[in-house]
Amino acid sequence: MKRINILLTLLLITALLFGQNNLINSLHKLSTLSTEQAIKAFVEIRKSEMHPDKLLNIYAVPKENMQRMDSVVYKAWDEENSLWSSFFKVEFIFDSTGKLITSLLYVTEYKNEFWYPFIKEELSYGSNGLPTELNIYVWDTDNSQWIPSEKEEFTFDSNGLLILSLWYEWDEGSNQLELESKEEYFYDDDNFLVLSMSYDWDADNEEWINDWKEESTNNENGYLLEQLDYNWDVGMQVWQILWKSSYTYDVDDYILEEFDYEWDEYYSLWMPIEWEEFFYDDGFNMIQKFSNQWNDETSAWETDTKSDYTYNENYEFSNLILPFYFVDDPIRFNYMLLDILTYKWSTSNKSWVNEYKEEFYYSEQNISSIQECNNSPITVHPNPFDTETTIKLNLQNAGSVELFIYDLSGRIHKTITSEQLNPGKHRFTWYAKDFPQGVYFCVFKTNESVQMKKIIKQ
Repeated sequence: MKRINILLTLLLITALLFGQNNLINSLHKLSTLSTEQAIKAFVEIRKSEMHPDKLLNIYAVPKENMQRMDSVVYKAWDEENSLWSSFFKVEFIFDSTGKLITSLLYVTEYKNEFWYPFIKEELSYGSNGLPTELNIYVWDTDNSQWIPSEKEEFTFDSNGLLILSLWYEWDEGSNQLELESKEEYFYDDDNFLVLSMSYDWDADNEEWINDWKEESTNNENGYLLEQLDYNWDVGMQVWQILWKSSYTYDVDDYILEEFDYEWDEYYSLWMPIEWEEFFYDDGFNMIQKFSNQWNDETSAWETDTKSDYTYNENYEFSNLILPFYFVDDPIRFNYMLLDILTYKWSTSNKSWVNEYKEEFYYSEQNISSIQECNNSPITVHPNPFDTETTIKLNLQNAGSVELFIYDLSGRIHKTITSEQLNPGKHRFTWYAKDFPQGVYFCVFKTNESVQMKKIIKQ
């Protein structure tokens, strides 16, 4: 499969973690991955994000005057030109009750104004409002369609607690999803998560093989105090301890510090890796986070990054519809989160320098804001629309152009045009009176790129 560049691998790390430190540490490690390997890396990250505590918060019924988070745009600081350069974005689609049903991930190359679709996630729900499965698709650029990649199935107990998730991987040989792994979750008498177990499926012997486990210790309110991670040693048939994270909180259970350690088997002791500090304003919004890395040579902590958080206090947390992973700690906020700006400490200049930025867009400003930051060659107006909408193209070069309308399942509903066009501006109208209401995608394909624009028919 085609190799991907560094910016594409950034997408995989940031897509669902929303944590700059993991992104920075993994940047060089992932820069040589193939697309197939990168997708696997993304799925592993996705598994870590499908945490029981997060899933329980995704089916809350919204109140009136809710503000829905529609997208996140990620930017890196371009030191040469002294400006922020977008490198990927995530768009969220919710149903009428506020449940997240689709996430769309796009990537753009450095100094390239085009957004390329990459991964789509779809969540399904049962009659009780709890999720039943997650389907992950990868965009096939050559054929302009979504192809299956992974699926996760969820099982909950009578208390609404996630107790089992099954992961399937698409097998191109059999052309179907094949069982890959499972995760089991265990709780104490207070319904706090205390143990997670992961297994790989051995198809040849038709048995489950231990993979990893995670032990959690919580305070009386269910917040993590300590977390231990183990890996199964197949040769010795024993659990090998790998990592430890410990947390401290204030009297209101707002996190103050997180310490991460790696187990040194030779010396039989914990070696520090990272120390994070969290700070809040008077409204208990997290406004700053500092990350420090352990230096083995000096045996001391060294300042690494800091992140500043900005909010719109006109909207409280209870008035927001958010993707479920924003419910998780340690990002604690009571108002609308607008952006997170991350700086890197420069040891040579003894000062903070820009590094990464995350911008959050909500329902009332999403369409215009995203178009403004992209300078996209394709625009759709009006959007949302009722019976018809106008699609405008601005071509830099002459060539073959294809313009399609897809639905969420990836099925083509309408071919707008497929012809040779000259450079310049072109205008098309989609007459959609007889099409059902819902979300569609306008896919614009040339010899140079593939663009996709979300359209909503009311």
